[in-house]
Amino acid sequence: MKRHQCSATGVRTITNVRFAPWALLFTASLFLVPSVVSLGQNSQSIPACSNSAKDKFLGDRLRIQIPQGSIVKRGGDVDYSDYRMGFGKKTRRSWLYGISGPHATSGIVPKDWVSSSSNLFERKSTVDNTEIIDTKGTLPNGNHWRFVGVLGEKLSYHDVPPEAAAYFDNVMDSIC
Repeated sequence: MKRHQCSATGVRTITNVRFAPWALLFTASLFLVPSVVSLGQNSQSIPACSNSAKDKFLGDRLRIQIPQGSIVKRGGDVDYSDYRMGFGKKTRRSWLYGISGPHATSGIVPKDWVSSSSNLFERKSTVDNTEIIDTKGTLPNGNHWRFVGVLGEKLSYHDVPPEAAAYFDNVMDSIC
């Protein structure tokens, strides 16, 4: 596979790509079978974060407010920073993950998350003229995932029960 990018237009082209017939059928089914896949697309601007000293945030461009009493673990290295926010009892704790750095992430949802989901929802947002993709889905076991990303930064949870997903969604909806 060869990739080319036109610097004048920013358009990428891919040549010498072979497609498996099943992949084409699967991709087409995502748009033709609304009972299996529900794609809702909205576009919105992300609000600015408050400057209040009492508000604590995680993240860089995709900042989330830390709820009082949250379980937060931070890490990083010279070229990235990351964090985890926990929900639930220690033995069954679910985690929301965040990472930022110039090479930390492509900002693209993992393909296997999408292909294994029974429902999908995608929303596009903008911050500083940068498009952010917010995608969530339901897995066959009834658990949920969500991925919010842009080149160099992402927030995500995967395979968490509905109550953890609701908690994390509330936190992720506070992105500023």
